[in-house]
Amino acid sequence: MPEKTRKTFRRLSHQDRLDIEKGITYGRSFSSIAKSIGVSTSTISREVLRNRVRDRSTRYGKGIRRFCANEKDCTVRRLCDSGCEKLCRVCTESLCTIRCPYHEAATCQRLTGVPYSCNGCSKKATCFVERYVYDAAQATHAAYLYVDDDDIDDDNDEPIRVYCADPRRPQQRGCLEKNHTYIREILPKGSSFDELTDADVRLMASHINSIPRTSLGGKTPYEVAGFLYTDELCERLGISRIDADEVIRRPWLIGEPPPWAFDRESADGKI
Repeated sequence: MPEKTRKTFRRLSHQDRLDIEKGITYGRSFSSIAKSIGVSTSTISREVLRNRVRDRSTRYGKGIRRFCANEKDCTVRRLCDSGCEKLCRVCTESLCTIRCPYHEAATCQRLTGVPYSCNGCSKKATCFVERYVYDAAQATHAAYLYVDDDDIDDDNDEPIRVYCADPRRPQQRGCLEKNHTYIREILPKGSSFDELTDADVRLMASHINSIPRTSLGGKTPYEVAGFLYTDELCERLGISRIDADEVIRRPWLIGEPPPWAFDRESADGKI
């Protein structure tokens, strides 16, 4: 049997997102777009659904009668106090969709199914349904989280750009997976995070980042961060250096230690 090739995944680039936007606008299928940029069709679907945004230029709800899913068969009358006997759906004096208890906002098949957006729709100019569009620039921007924290750098007014991995893509944050393993040693599966304080999290981060890593040439993350950014950054984050023989990777780091925790002889094999 031929050897199975391992699938490789990658983060979508801005050019990929531009190709997706262009492909939707020109009516290409998701499978065709996926093939052209080298990803799966489900990746395109998730990308569009996750990053489509409401079209603020839509006429939906801006003083005009909004379309109702029941409009064609609606026989409701006398929603207002004018004594009018006309069908409310044809009235131009009042918005029946605001008062009618049977109103259901009309939806478009382009939004409930592929392509999940209004890009390239020929009816956009006259459409009254709430619209959503996929914009490559906004989608790329949404892939990053901007944090403005005065506690990090009092002299810097610029926001901090934080990398955010795509959902279901642990390989995009492979270097963090080891940290997750260490966190689970301190907070085993099933532990509640509700009672954790900022001090607990900083203490845990201090111990975890004081563990030497083979990938860092035997250095600790704390030492590498201090070399690249100075120790002041770690101090501002509330992370301190812990000596190698004092690092604790067990639940009692932030809880009550057992009687034998600091007795090396009785704790043999338990720490």
